[in-house]
Formats: sequence, C-alpha cells, structure tokens
Amino acid sequence: MLLTLAIENFGLIERVNLEFTKGLNVLTGETGAGKSMLIDALLLVIGQKARGDMVRKGATKALITASFESEKLTEKLVELGLPADEVNIFSREISAEGKSVARINGMVVPLALYREVSQGLIDIMTQHEQQLLLSPSYHLKLLDRSGDDEFQRLGEQLGEAYNAWQEAERKYETVISQEKERLKRLDYLKFCIEEIEKLNPSLEEEQELKSLRLRLVNQERLLGLIGEAYREIYGENDPGIVDRLGRVIKDLKDAARIDTFSLEALKKVEEAACLLEESALEIKGYLDGLENQTINPDEVEERLYRYELLKKKYGPELRDVLVFLENARKEYQDLAQIEENKAFYQEDALKKRENYFKINALVKEKRKKLAEHLEKSLKEYLKELLMPHAEIKVMFSASFPGPRGDETVQFYFLPNPGEDLKPLAKIASGGELSRLLLSFKLYFNQVDEHDTLIFDEIESGLGGSIIEVVGENLKKLSQNHQVLLVTHSPVIAGFADTHFVVEKIVSDGRTKTRVKKLNMEERVWEIARMLGEREIGALTLEMAEKILKKGN
Repeated sequence: MLLTLAIENFGLIERVNLEFTKGLNVLTGETGAGKSMLIDALLLVIGQKARGDMVRKGATKALITASFESEKLTEKLVELGLPADEVNIFSREISAEGKSVARINGMVVPLALYREVSQGLIDIMTQHEQQLLLSPSYHLKLLDRSGDDEFQRLGEQLGEAYNAWQEAERKYETVISQEKERLKRLDYLKFCIEEIEKLNPSLEEEQELKSLRLRLVNQERLLGLIGEAYREIYGENDPGIVDRLGRVIKDLKDAARIDTFSLEALKKVEEAACLLEESALEIKGYLDGLENQTINPDEVEERLYRYELLKKKYGPELRDVLVFLENARKEYQDLAQIEENKAFYQEDALKKRENYFKINALVKEKRKKLAEHLEKSLKEYLKELLMPHAEIKVMFSASFPGPRGDETVQFYFLPNPGEDLKPLAKIASGGELSRLLLSFKLYFNQVDEHDTLIFDEIESGLGGSIIEVVGENLKKLSQNHQVLLVTHSPVIAGFADTHFVVEKIVSDGRTKTRVKKLNMEERVWEIARMLGEREIGALTLEMAEKILKKGN
C-alpha cells in the first residue's frame, strides 16, 4: 500500500506532502490545478523516464519520495540483497539537466533494477493504457496476463522453446549457407596438407641436409685436411705422433725405475696415446667414407630446395610450416565433421520445432478457456455498469509462430443485441469506452497483485445514473485494493474514504500547486463546488450532503 508521497520542486509544485489511507482516496480540483502532476510524480516513483523540464523553474532539482508498506516488497528486497524494512522508501531525484538518481531506502540503484523492484506496487490507468486497450497488438498480452501461475510458467516455456528452435534453425542455415565456402576451404587444406606431407619435413632432417651439403661442397678440402691430420698421427716418411709418443713412454718407463715421480706422467701419456690411436681409427673411417661416398649432391640440393619452397608458402621458418600443418589437419577434420553436423543440426532444429508446437498446443488450449472466462466475467461487469446486453468476444486468428505462439487475439465488442461485433478500436461512444475500461480493470484486478490502483478520470464520457454505478464499483474495488482516483464527478467523489483537493494559488508572484486533505465539512463545500453551481447556496450544500451520505 502507498503510505506517503512527498514532492519538491516538480512542475508547479513547490512542496507537497500527502498521507494516503486504505480504501478509496479521491483527488479533486479545478481543471489545470495540477492533478495530472500528481499522476506524473507517481509514474516517476515506479520508474518512468525523467526529463529536465519537469523541474520547477528556478530550482536545480526535483525530488519525489514515496513510502510503501508491503510484505511482498520487503521479501523481494531481501532476495535482491537490497536494504529492506517494514516500510520501504522509493525516491527519484531529477536535475534540471535531465539526469536522475533512483534510490531504494537511501541506496542508489540502477534505474533498471529500480523498475524491477517497483513493478507491481502501483497500477496506473492513464490515457496511454486506454490506447493500449484499443490496440489489437496488446490484446494477446492482456489475455495472457489473466492466466494463473501455471499458465505464466507455460508461457515462459513457450518463449524459451521458440528461442531454442530459432537458434537451432540459425545454426542449420549457417551450415547450409557456408557449404560452398566449406568445400573450397576443404580442397585448399587438403592440397596444403598433401604438399607438406609428401615432403615429410622435420627439423632434424633439415639440419642434416644442410650439414651434408656443406660437407659435399667442401669434400676435397676435407679430404686434404683430415688426410694430413691422419698422416701427422702415423707419419709416412718421418716418425708420426704415435711413434714419438712411443719413445716418450719408453723414456718415462726407464725414468720410473729411478724415481716414481715419472709414473703419474707416464700414465697420462699412455692415456693420450690410446686416445690418439682411437681418433686415428675414427679419422681413417671418416676418410674411407668420404672416398667411397655415393650420395648424389643434386638430390640433396633438390630436397633442400623443396624445404625452401614450403617455408616461402607456409613459413617463414620450418617450425612455422609444421605448426601450419598441425592447424590445417585440425581445421580439415573439423570442417569434414560438419557434414555429419549438418544432419545433426537439421534433426536438432526439427526436434526443437516439435517441442515448440507441443507447448504451443497446450497454451492455445488454455487460452481458449481464459477467453471464455474473460467473456463471461466482462459480460457480468458490463451488466452491473448498465449495459445488460453488451458482450466482449475474443477472436483468434492464425499468425506466424513467435515467442507467444502462432495466433493473435483481438477483442470485439457487441454493445446491443442485433448489432454487429466491432473491434474495440472502432467504439465511438466515450461512455461505452469508459465502462469497458472499468470492466477490464475490475476483471484484471482479480489476477493482478497490485496493492494500489490509480484511475485518472475514469468517468470520462459518462453521465446520469451510470456515474453512481461506477462509484459503487470503485468503492467495492477499494475493499481489497487501495484506490487513488482523480475525478471531476461529485457523485464519485462522494464515495471517497479520504478526499484531497488540488488547488492552484499565486504567492509572491509565483504560481504553485498545493494539495489539502479535507475534513467532512470541507468535503461538503468541495462537492458543492463540483456540482457546478455559480453560487453555492443552501440547496447545493444540502445536495452535497446527500451525495456524501449516500457514498458512505
């Protein structure tokens, strides 16, 4: 329930503080006094977009604060981790530049979160909502809104199933549309892989080939250098190193017989001689290999040339070529699997389509029952509003599948027996429209969770005895909901539990709006004023008293 509303520097309002009660709260006043500004302030409280021109001229900012008492609201705040209390305060601060700050119990919160939390606190029936009711595109949403929790969950499942189906279709269509490019890419990757695998390159072989080419190019020089080294070891005409070391060993052995100091040196020279002989054998084998070599230098050059070609195409280094090969193999495998995936995506899309239409069939079945209940209930409400033969018909028609199903809904109106059904948008009578709007509001408040309902001139277009019937229905509605009503009707105002008057005054050369809560005596004079008499006399006051007595 809305407990209080405080407004500062908003439009013509300099400062207003209102305390609302349970039941029917009525706001009256002359045209242009500022009643619509109170509605605008309440719209801002529940998250409507703010504008800089809403700030009172000369002020830097406007502030609108409302307090609510609601167990559900407190529970929601706790669930979201926001400050919570038995009475929760919502506020909007608007700067003259158009920037706004939203707060819940003093904590600044993003406007999107603010709107989420405030949803369900107040239901305001404005001219915009009236236009929505006349718009066929809104009728399906309106009908679905009357469903119970089970239906709402089913509707959510339908939307999820539709999105899943569309996503599966997109994946399948992507696979199909990319088929030509996929095949071209497969051919290219296959060529690259085969070209590289044909050479079967490796870092080790490349290094070996480079070493082999260097040896082949310098073969004559190698033979000379290594041959000379071998001759130096063994000698041909002169004694070689091995022979000279033999003499050194003999001399050290003789010396060791005299002094053991020579034994360590003898040991090292013998080891050197052994190593030298081993090296000589290795050199001899290498020389024999060089002399008997059968490797074709052209073949080595040809293979190295092919290495260079691969590096130019896929390099620049052989490591890059090998990385390219690994990636190409993986991509080729992935693209080749798409052929199998294509069948998978097609089957997946078909399954999700079947699931969507399965849920859709359940939704359509339940919608038919909702429509029947709505038609029956509205007929009763219209009868109470002195339209005994009027009916609302819910007309279904097929449409393209969407998140809400594959059908559209439009409300048709039958005002009198013998007349044709007409779309709501073609209702000419303002009185009929007002009663229809009230009927819908009465019906949907059976299923809505709003604690506070606000009506802006619901009696527009009505006159005579129907005004009293509307007042009685609003009074009945206020037994289960807090109702705020802006009205120009003295009869409806007479049903109020709490009555406020909105006035426009001039003070210090500035126009401003003020709101005053009326006592019983003041209510008599305000209703007398609303009766439209130029001069309020005893008869008018007596009539006002009768209206108040009847309304309460």
